Amino acid sequence: MRPLGLNFGLLTLSCRLSDKGWQTLEPAFAFTSQWWNDVKLRIKRYAIQNRVTRARRGREQFSQLCGEVKFLILLPKSGDPLDPYNKSPITLLNVNYRLLAKALCNRLAPARPHLVGDLQTCAVKSHCIQQNLWLMRDFTDFVLERDLPCAFVSLVQQKAFDMVDRGFLMNALETFQ
Repeated sequence: MRPLGLNFGLLTLSCRLSDKGWQTLEPAFAFTSQWWNDVKLRIKRYAIQNRVTRARRGREQFSQLCGEVKFLILLPKSGDPLDPYNKSPITLLNVNYRLLAKALCNRLAPARPHLVGDLQTCAVKSHCIQQNLWLMRDFTDFVLERDLPCAFVSLVQQKAFDMVDRGFLMNALETFQ
């Protein structure tokens, strides 16, 4: 199987699938030309199959294909219009970005089971949020049957990605070098 490149900003990590799971090959600082050619081919096939965009001429460069402008708009919800929680962000991307995202998503599909935990139920195919409810019900029954001391703590994560420690994240990514 061909290696797969994962892009983390300036860091690109090359991986391959083996009988032991996903293994890191060697970090590289640029995508290989073969990987870009594969992405271009997938985007072109997807565009032709779904009639989303006209077929591009061979001499048009890939950078021009993705170099168009994107927009982010905040739509107000009900309630106080000055409260940031009452805004709903909508990203208006052109078709080219959506095609690239679809190509990358399809390319990373074999790695998804190794990247997402078993207890993750949101936005995972074949998983349902009811599985978390069933787990909590079974856990409660288990604790009550055995008369174990236990405390349930419920945490709500609002804006989880806004609270990421970026310094820690960058240090973790640098360890792959």
